[in-house]
Amino acid sequence: MKIKLFLFAAILAALCSCSKSGDIQYLPFQSDEHSNWGLVSTDGKVLFENEFKNEPTVVMHDRFFVKNADGKWELYAAKEKPEEIGKNVYDQAGAFIEDVAPVVATGQPIQFINKDGEVKFSLGNVDGQQITECTNFSEGIAVFKAGKYYGCIDKDGNVIVKPEYIRICPASDGKILAINKKYENAKNGDALSITVLSTSGKVISDISTKPFNDIDKQFHDGALVVEQKIDDENRQGLINEKGEFILRPSSKIHRIEGIENEEFIFYDGDNYGVMDFKGNVVIRPKYKRLKFAGKDKLLWAVDDKEDANIKLIDEDENVISKSEYEGVLPFYGSSAAVQVSKNSWIFIDEKCNEKEINEDIYNIDDSEVGDNIFYSQYVDVEALVKSFNLQKTGFLGISLNMNASGILKALSALSEGDMSMEPSNYDGDYRIQNSFDLSRIDVNLSANFDESIVSPIESSVTDEYGYTYSETTGYQFKNITPNQIGLEIPRRDLMKGRMSKTTTALIKKIKELGSVYKENNNAAIVKVGNLAYFIANTGQAIEIVFGNLDISDIDISAYADVTEDSDVAMPAVEENADTAAFDSDYLYRNPKFH
Repeated sequence: MKIKLFLFAAILAALCSCSKSGDIQYLPFQSDEHSNWGLVSTDGKVLFENEFKNEPTVVMHDRFFVKNADGKWELYAAKEKPEEIGKNVYDQAGAFIEDVAPVVATGQPIQFINKDGEVKFSLGNVDGQQITECTNFSEGIAVFKAGKYYGCIDKDGNVIVKPEYIRICPASDGKILAINKKYENAKNGDALSITVLSTSGKVISDISTKPFNDIDKQFHDGALVVEQKIDDENRQGLINEKGEFILRPSSKIHRIEGIENEEFIFYDGDNYGVMDFKGNVVIRPKYKRLKFAGKDKLLWAVDDKEDANIKLIDEDENVISKSEYEGVLPFYGSSAAVQVSKNSWIFIDEKCNEKEINEDIYNIDDSEVGDNIFYSQYVDVEALVKSFNLQKTGFLGISLNMNASGILKALSALSEGDMSMEPSNYDGDYRIQNSFDLSRIDVNLSANFDESIVSPIESSVTDEYGYTYSETTGYQFKNITPNQIGLEIPRRDLMKGRMSKTTTALIKKIKELGSVYKENNNAAIVKVGNLAYFIANTGQAIEIVFGNLDISDIDISAYADVTEDSDVAMPAVEENADTAAFDSDYLYRNPKFH
């Protein structure tokens, strides 16, 4: 599903800026072009220099991470001589926005460690679904994914929003924006409601998307940016948490960029200015760029003239800076770093007085916060098997009783709508297939038919000479059902080292559905009425086929001693395979699947 609203275009990547929290203590810097990285405080005092080859994260809660020579994150205390905390290394790590930080170690679930490097809690299951993804914190809240849906935890690991949403934005202004799972089949342009929750998980309101083309992803000062058509052009305004207008979109406001103290920077199509929530213009739109500086009533500004650099102004447009700068960072407390030349940064106070620095600063950065989205490397095999929803009629919601059109719709939903529903695209096809991600595990699913799944629509056409003939004017899906449905789980990424255990769990589940016909350590055939399940670990993939199978001719002995170094070919498992339009070996060895 792809919803048009930009609120959810890149949902988990859009975390609150760490600078907003006001907790950054030190920034990574280089003293010259070829030096290693050090740390300098936000008021310009160098803690250490030329220490790390790789750039550290910003320091929060006296801790930072930096990658070692192997590309693994290590935890350090921010001291004049940086002190490594523990000997653990991590594939992923995020800054200490709170007093715990998210990390992922090889083969482990997402964990949250304290300042001593001790694991305070791990993200396992919620309601039987494994947590596979999580963000770092924003306002004490982290967004996680369990199964198909998203929820939220607090900094103690408590679930404060259950995973009942197809999208959740990071918390902002004490609020969380989410789209309920009841809209998971919505299409672009469909009207739906955005749920507004408090950071304690309480539903505050629902905002209908119907009046808007777009809705922003975060609240600021109680306001949410929205977009509407004004004279066929997109224009922006503000609404409150109930969806009521604070300021209606107007022809003056092409775009809103930044909100602070109930004022916002706006673009009028040519230049930038500042307006308040009542629509009063505070600064006329005459600047090429404007950005709030992080200090009350101060802004970074670039004049609408050629070769202009950045200067600091107040809301009366008094120029505070004594010169213009090539680059700037926000004010952290009473100081800001500014670039005075290509190779030199200095620190200034709010009156733009230079502060003494005991080292040269060639390069400085406040954007390195480590990873923002964390992916579990742990596979909960029981939860994975449960997610396949193995039934006596099929799996993953696809059954042998469904016609071609129904299977196509179901498979398209599983693969987030990336399959065409146009019958002409399947002319001559005897199967429907696609690959998708299930709890971060790659799977390939197919439905196999004994004949083409579409038929031509013929119409009679009479030419200018009165001759009548038949012409194909389109295609339609036949009302036919498949003979077999197939599932492949390739040995890739998280499945490496887990093939045998997963196969054992799948065989155990499939055996509950019927009676065992044949079985060994890595394969089984289970009769389910007149149908059958075949499952085998080939070493390179776990293959499952369900349907009309000629089980008496299937030899499973080749799988008995399979290891992850093996690559045992799949047999032809369909009933009357010689006369079928294709066989399983063709299907499962299709290059699209490998």
